[in-house]
Amino acid sequence: MFECTRPGIRRRGAAGWEVAHQKPWELRVQSKLRAGRPPVEPPEYMIVGLDEHGLAAVLTYRELDGPAQVELAIGAVALRCRGKGGGYADEMLEEGLDRIAERAYNEGIDVIHLSTLVHESNRASHSLCRRLQMRHTGMFSETLQQWTAVLYLGEEQS
Repeated sequence: MFECTRPGIRRRGAAGWEVAHQKPWELRVQSKLRAGRPPVEPPEYMIVGLDEHGLAAVLTYRELDGPAQVELAIGAVALRCRGKGGGYADEMLEEGLDRIAERAYNEGIDVIHLSTLVHESNRASHSLCRRLQMRHTGMFSETLQQWTAVLYLGEEQS
């Protein structure tokens, strides 16, 4: 079973049982991935990365307005692959961007608007977004940041 975070701790609260977690965004991502039932169909897409132990990374994205507007939905790396310098997250996102660009190119689109939502405490994803030239462009909600980028497939834009 894919594991991208440690288990939460079940606690009895005023409203009943709840799960406490140091990184709640990771727990939500893992729950969404486990609840998903591949294969997905357009406008939804999923890329999986495998290693000798099985599922190592997952990226899901969706086209909001065909291939010209794409939301990166979920990116996750298995716990066993983290912090080892393997670059799983970067590789998975680069593979996703290559596929997004190829689809847009095949449809005659030369400008792609990318967006993603990142929890304000998710420093690893902030760094990944910056490495991919994405910019934090505002708050989507109280805890979710909006990150965006524009990809030009034709000539370099200034």
